[in-house]
Amino acid sequence: MPAYTTSTAKRSRRSRASAHSRHSIRPSSHPQSEEDDCPFCLISRSNPPRAQITPYAAPSTASPTHNRETTHMILSTPQVIGFLDIMPLSPGHVLLTPRHHAEKIMDLTPEEGASLGAWLPIITRAVSRAMQVDDLNVVQNNGARASQVVKHVHYHIIPRPESHTASRAWTMFGKGQRSDLDDDEAALIAARIRQEIAWEMERMGNSTDAPVFRTTVLAPKL
Repeated sequence: MPAYTTSTAKRSRRSRASAHSRHSIRPSSHPQSEEDDCPFCLISRSNPPRAQITPYAAPSTASPTHNRETTHMILSTPQVIGFLDIMPLSPGHVLLTPRHHAEKIMDLTPEEGASLGAWLPIITRAVSRAMQVDDLNVVQNNGARASQVVKHVHYHIIPRPESHTASRAWTMFGKGQRSDLDDDEAALIAARIRQEIAWEMERMGNSTDAPVFRTTVLAPKL
């Protein structure tokens, strides 16, 4: 076995210092391994930012952490990703999340928060039209006591069709009976939502609204 020399120790200290500087941009209490095991980080790594809007394509990828064959993507930008929940409360249940790992909303950078905020109404409108519903829950939980399950910031966008007769307490807080996602149905739903997102982006491309301008700067392409 090679000796552990002083030069080895110095290299080790430099390596640790370099690693610390890379991660000191955003203070974090969780170890690096949590990002490696995070299912949303896996989806992010498997779905790089797309060069163009492709409403009819099916950009589904492997997602072994979820023990599912596919992840039904609706959005993939440099800072934000969106996909169908694998255990939806209703058809069209979407998760919108930052691409890079952040456990709670307090951990987001200003840029990530701004990008999520810009995309949230766009995706909600797209889901509303694709699923033909006017009523939706938009829910975001922080921490186990607040019902956060996956330790990666995410918004639930949950359509509430008239056929749903869940109790008022469930619908108020974005709860309800979950069911397994049917891949065939999900592929069709995801394509409809992507089509509506494409329409939103085309519509906003001709707008001079300041919020629209900020959105195109933060995330110009899907």
